Amino acid sequence: MHRVRSGDRGAVTLEAVLIFPAALALIMAALSAALWLYARDIALSAARQGLADARDAGASPASGGSAAVTFARRAGGAFLGGPSAVVTVTGSTTTGGTVTIIVTGHALSLIPWWHPAVTQAAQAPLEVFSTPQDGAS
Repeated sequence: MHRVRSGDRGAVTLEAVLIFPAALALIMAALSAALWLYARDIALSAARQGLADARDAGASPASGGSAAVTFARRAGGAFLGGPSAVVTVTGSTTTGGTVTIIVTGHALSLIPWWHPAVTQAAQAPLEVFSTPQDGAS
């Protein structure tokens, strides 16, 4: 027959009380990080989609912002909350310039009061069609 020492009583319960909450906290942190990374990916995809619309020749660069927000809402669902887009054009829209679209929002979180911010940007030159000059080939 095996006798348990009186000093070891409750040791397993104490270990469980200390280890399980720490393990659950690590799992929650890993899931929250995954949700934040997924929201970043959605925001970047939305910025790229808006950029594709904004840089087309003859298109208004402002149309890229609405395309980005529409894409973010459709693709992101609850994973990217409150998406918004800012379009910035540097240079001339007729002779060539650069368009930048910044998409912001907040990631879905498992912690009720914490909504991590997400910001992603995409930048590319505007497409401009030109005709060859006389004597140029």
